[in-house]
Parts: sequence; structure tokens; C-alpha cells
Amino acid sequence: MLLVIFMFSYRLLRQSKGTSNVTVNQMVRIVFTDKVFLYLLLGNFFVAGAYSHLDTTLSQYFGHDRVALYSSLFVVNSLSVLALQYPLTKFMKRFTSLTALKVGCLLFGIGLFGFGIFENIILLYLSMVLFTMGEILCFVLGDVLIGEIAPERLRGAYYGASGFAFLGQSICAWTGGLLLQGLGFEQGPVIFGILTLLTFTAFPFFHRGQQLRENPAGSQSTETSKSC
Repeated sequence: MLLVIFMFSYRLLRQSKGTSNVTVNQMVRIVFTDKVFLYLLLGNFFVAGAYSHLDTTLSQYFGHDRVALYSSLFVVNSLSVLALQYPLTKFMKRFTSLTALKVGCLLFGIGLFGFGIFENIILLYLSMVLFTMGEILCFVLGDVLIGEIAPERLRGAYYGASGFAFLGQSICAWTGGLLLQGLGFEQGPVIFGILTLLTFTAFPFFHRGQQLRENPAGSQSTETSKSC
């Protein structure tokens, strides 16, 4: 929750420095013309969905018979954000932003899977720490990346268009609820295994975006040759 508040405050600050009048048409045009941003948006759809499970699927899975455990996991999440946000983001600045997003995607998924397979409270806490590390990398450095790729005069439009990815929160939360209802609370490994695979779907999108960003000319020529 603390990270989400920070993320939206940061985004509003960046938007205030960019274009003041942003239309929906501008945002849609940006999504379909900037290929790097498009792949970033597609990847963020799935990581935003992964984050939604903290307040929805996870609360139902643990909350129906282990409310105290879920509350303690939420405390671990908050403490991890406070303790790890600065050192983790500082360390990952040695790498490209899209590399950090790929690592964050993997940490998100591993943490989610841990919730489904572990009963030991220490291992569940460790899973939450990994989940939170993915949260930090994907949200904080994801906003940094948007600032890097957005032209100055269109920065507000880019940050506005990035909100499309948060449709993943609603869709993935709904998916988690369907899995709990259909498979039952005793099928934790299966349910969270499926959610983990959905989270990992972000990886190829981030990877493709990284290829386009690091070698735009080469990627364009490759796509042209495939079309011929």
C-alpha cells in the first residue's frame, strides 16, 4: 500500500511537469506507435495483475481460516517496502530499467507460487519479501523507464497511457477469485501455479521491449525481413 501511494504521487508529479492537456486520442496513438512503450504496457498488465492478488486472492485464500497469518504477511510487505526500496532500486540502477523489470516479474511470480506451496510461516514471510521486491522493481523502476522513453512534451500523455496497464488488476483479481471458487481453497499449489504462469507472461513482453530499445534498427530490419 505504501508503495502504491508513492507510485501514484510520483506519477502525478511527473505528469505535472509534462503536457497539461492530454487527450484519450493522444494516449491511444502513443500506445500503438511507440513499440517499446507498447511492450512495456503489455508486460505491466500482468505485473499489475500479480500485485492485485495481495488484496484479493491472497486475502481470500488465507483470510477464510488464517486471518492472523494474512495480517502478519501484510505487515511484512509494508516493512519490506520501507527497508528494501532504496537499496534495491540503487543496486538495480547498475542495469537497464527493462532488465530490472524482468527480474521484478520473476520475483513477483516466485513469491506468488510460494504462497501456494508453503505452510511454514518463515517460508511464507520469505515469499512475501520476494513478492515485495518484485513490486518495488516493477512499479518504481517502471515509472522511471516511462520517464526515460517519453519525449518531454508528451510525458504527461505517456504517464496517462500507462494507466491502461492497471486493467490487469481487475481482470487478474477476477481470475484469482474464479480459481478459488472453481478449484477450492485446498488447491493452493495449482491456483498459485496458474497465477505464477500468468505473471511470467510479462517476461517476454519486457524482453522484446528491451530488444527494441537497445537495438531499434536491427529489430526493425528483422521484422521487415520476416514480413517479406
